[in-house]
Amino acid sequence: PCMFVVKAPEGQGQMQKFKGPGSEELAGGSEAALKKFLSDYFEGKVESHKKSEEVPEEPVDKNGVTTLVGKTFDEVVNDPALDVLVEFYAPWCGHCKQLAPIYDKLGKEFREVDTVVIAKMDATANDAPESAGVKGFPTLKFYKSGTKDKTPIDFDGERTVKGFKKFLKKNVGTPYELKKADKKKKKKDGDDDADKKEEL
Repeated sequence: PCMFVVKAPEGQGQMQKFKGPGSEELAGGSEAALKKFLSDYFEGKVESHKKSEEVPEEPVDKNGVTTLVGKTFDEVVNDPALDVLVEFYAPWCGHCKQLAPIYDKLGKEFREVDTVVIAKMDATANDAPESAGVKGFPTLKFYKSGTKDKTPIDFDGERTVKGFKKFLKKNVGTPYELKKADKKKKKKDGDDDADKKEEL
């Protein structure tokens, strides 16, 4: 067991958790560890706690999809130079598995576009920001370039490669150009629609 201090959000802010001393530090009824933690907290010396997997050695996979974890989310998503599309998923979610091959195809289309990041995060193993409003899986949010502390935009298009591309073209803060595919290799965009969600 471990002690946490939870700070309620102000305005449009997010709830924050601050990890305190664990059972070993509090063993024997010692108050010293607790007093030090509370003193450090009120002096602003304690960083907020986020559940996070370890940072992957290769965060960008062969399809060009970036894996985000709690430790890297803010760094990537809040980069003012990047337009970032994020899928919050659960490994057990059937609709997420249905969306995966479509999302991989999208990643391949954008892997050479430096200003657009196609990303995903396991929201069961990492703390998703409250502003993302993750209540079911998959949840798709877009973070527009141009400002820090971006406000997420709901993805409201069709969950096909064509639908994602149409949404991105309309909403990005930095214009981009995709390389034209070889017509001989180009396949029909018959992606399965994965619009449904599985509730938590």
